[in-house]
Amino acid sequence: MMKSAIHGLFAAILFVLCLSAEGLCSGPVEFRAAELSRWTPQETTSVALVGGTIRLSGLTMARIISPAGLGIEPRGFVSVRLLTRNDNYGFIIFGLADGRMVSKRLRLRGSHDLSEGLREQSVYIGDIIGPSERIEGVALSITGSREIEARVESIRLFDPAFLERAGIYWNGFWEPDFIDTWTISYVTTPAIASTPLPLIIFIAAIIAAFVIMLAVYIMKRSLTGKAVVRIVLGSLIAGWIALSIRMDYNWLVILSQEFTDLYGKAEAERIKEANNRDIDDFVDFAAYLRSTVPPDKKISAAFREKGNPLETFVAYYALPLITSRDPDIVWVYGTAGLELDQSTGTLSMNGEALPYRVRQYARYGDSAALFEVIR
Repeated sequence: MMKSAIHGLFAAILFVLCLSAEGLCSGPVEFRAAELSRWTPQETTSVALVGGTIRLSGLTMARIISPAGLGIEPRGFVSVRLLTRNDNYGFIIFGLADGRMVSKRLRLRGSHDLSEGLREQSVYIGDIIGPSERIEGVALSITGSREIEARVESIRLFDPAFLERAGIYWNGFWEPDFIDTWTISYVTTPAIASTPLPLIIFIAAIIAAFVIMLAVYIMKRSLTGKAVVRIVLGSLIAGWIALSIRMDYNWLVILSQEFTDLYGKAEAERIKEANNRDIDDFVDFAAYLRSTVPPDKKISAAFREKGNPLETFVAYYALPLITSRDPDIVWVYGTAGLELDQSTGTLSMNGEALPYRVRQYARYGDSAALFEVIR
């Protein structure tokens, strides 16, 4: 742990680090899109080779798994070149010869229309895979709270040169985290060579204090206890300020992105952005309700338990329409299994029937319908 901390310290202060020669003679091992397309998909709805990338999609996860028995000598870093539609977390997972599974997490900034260039995610794995171990399998997993869609070009195991390592660590130092259902209302502190930034800053502050005390002693030939306390406290405060600047920078990046996404936009667009574009169609459906149902009519969700998130969403965003247990209009979002008996006015879904008679009032494409209660 101390070795990693020292490596991280040099990266943060000198922009260069990881001076060990481990693995420098090993060439890179790269899996390109054509090969990745033959990996085994898991919890993935589709995998397609398009040009030089594979397109992955899934509900809340998309994963591809390599064949077993790769027998790869370990490298110090792994790089994944890809782009996701939404902000997601990814995991690069390694199966080792001794049967263990180890992984590293990736923070994947999204592009809503997948129009931006592919982004390279490089992480240090020397702390989880020893030089004498063998990698027998590799998997890439992309997870999140929303539908997954990604383009993946390559996965590469490599040992970067001196300056390239420094660049990877420096970029990782400034890479901002993002708000997600995993983080809710906080962002994580960065790590350098898998060492948390607060620990690196603490070690840097102690080393800086020692250097300052040594310089003071050389110049003055004496060093009082009060001076030692002041120097140590000053170094720790300076380190705390440096950490604060880094974390405030992360919040400023988030603020800038939210300003771009939300400022000057119509209410419906702001709602869509706030919900990570997951429920765009449902937001449009709520607007359709407001424009279609007269304001003096009461509405209610059919075949949804009270307190269901979508019902709560409509109860707010369909205002001034009032949601009531004694409705004039009932709405159904998701019409699979929906049946209306025109002769009796019975509306049912998957064997469950409403307790009152209805007739069709309006239809929202193929995904939703409105029904008027027959008094």
